[in-house]
Amino acid sequence: MSSVAASLATVQQVTIRYAYPFILVLGNIGNLAVIAVFSQKHNRHSSCSLYLLAAAVFSIIGINWALISSTYAIYQPPDPFSKSLVLCRIRGFILQVTSVLYKTMVLFGCIDRFALSSTKSTVREFSKPKIALKMIGGATVFWMLMSMHMLFLENIENNRCGVFGVYGI
Repeated sequence: MSSVAASLATVQQVTIRYAYPFILVLGNIGNLAVIAVFSQKHNRHSSCSLYLLAAAVFSIIGINWALISSTYAIYQPPDPFSKSLVLCRIRGFILQVTSVLYKTMVLFGCIDRFALSSTKSTVREFSKPKIALKMIGGATVFWMLMSMHMLFLENIENNRCGVFGVYGI
């Protein structure tokens, strides 16, 4: 291994060891604050609040699953995700699904605000909590199905869990 590669590996380990716990705490505090605000009774009647609440939940799942597993691998070697193919594939699937669902919920919130501000009453009809719940559920099922490939393409090579080959490019 060249000295540059060794240096980069060391920088990565130091970043995971010291920065990830800090990011994890701040991310969880921020997401829990969003959940506390948007789960209040008067905010639950807004469809946009439901989208932002769902985004915060997906963000908490993704942040905790990604950062805790990476930090655990540094503090408690060997990395269980590099030893178990099932854990490797489940980790990739959960990270993929939560990442894309977070972005989708923010997008739905923006579309909801656009629909609510429309002058056409038919467009404003889409900005209702009942429709928001259906959209959240539908998007969750859709992205779980669309991300199924992660359960088959993740592999372990050279004691590293990831997507390799042509698909990994």
